Amino acid sequence: MAACYKTIFPTYPFPVHDPAFLAATMDEHVTYFGIWHGNELAALASAEKYQSSGNVEMTDFLTMPEHRQQGLAGKLLATMDKELLQGGITMAYTIARALSPGMNITFARAGYQHGGTLINNTQICGRIESMHVWYKELKYNEADNTDNQIG
Repeated sequence: MAACYKTIFPTYPFPVHDPAFLAATMDEHVTYFGIWHGNELAALASAEKYQSSGNVEMTDFLTMPEHRQQGLAGKLLATMDKELLQGGITMAYTIARALSPGMNITFARAGYQHGGTLINNTQICGRIESMHVWYKELKYNEADNTDNQIG
C-alpha cells in the first residue's frame, strides 16, 4: 500500500508512504479497501471511522495508472458505503481534489452531495490545492426491499 501511495502521490498530507503509519491506522480506526488484479494492487481507498458519532471519511483513493478508466474507484466506494452502513455508520463524507474530475464524478455518481469548496487548503502532490467537500447519508434502499442495497 505504501509503495502505491508513493507512486501516485509524491507528497501527501499524512505519512501514507510509511508502512508503519498504515499499520498503526489499521489498529486504530481506519479500514482499507483494495481491488487486486492478480498479485497486484490495482486500486485502494480508506475509511476513517468515527463510530461514536456514526460518521466516516472516505479518503486516500488511488488507482494505479495501468488500471484507470475501469471504474475501480466507483466500485470501491460502493463497497465501502455498503460495508460501513452494515457496521452502523450512517454519514459519509470526503474532500476530493478540485483538480481531479474523476474523483468528483465518482462521488457525484454515488449520490454524494456537493457541500462546497475549501480554497487552497491541502498540500498534496507538491502544491497547495483546493478541495471539494462531498457528503452522503448512508441508508438502506427500501425500494429494493433488501438489507444489502444502499440508497
